[in-house]
Amino acid sequence: MQLEQPFGHADSNESAGIGACPYFVAAMDIIGRRWSALVIEAIGQGNTGFAEISRYIGTVGDPMLARRLRELEADDLVVREVLDGRPIRVRYALTARGTELLPILHQIVIWGH
Repeated sequence: MQLEQPFGHADSNESAGIGACPYFVAAMDIIGRRWSALVIEAIGQGNTGFAEISRYIGTVGDPMLARRLRELEADDLVVREVLDGRPIRVRYALTARGTELLPILHQIVIWGH
């Protein structure tokens, strides 16, 4: 998600019919979902398999993790790749948009300290 207008840009506020910038609302809708930012961080740290991502996060259940991964795919932040062979393996990677989000998440961590 690329912000084309600065925060509070009058045109974007008026077109959305709300006071908050719609780009900000859309971004927070994605990264504000429980586990989403941790899933992005896990993949960004090299945890590419479902079990690896689950272990990295630690407390997320498999159905919720699967749901978040599908949502992040739909948001064009994560790509799913099925590898040939037996057993069939699935790997996840960040898209360019997902990779762009990593330094932003890092800044949130810094702010949180």
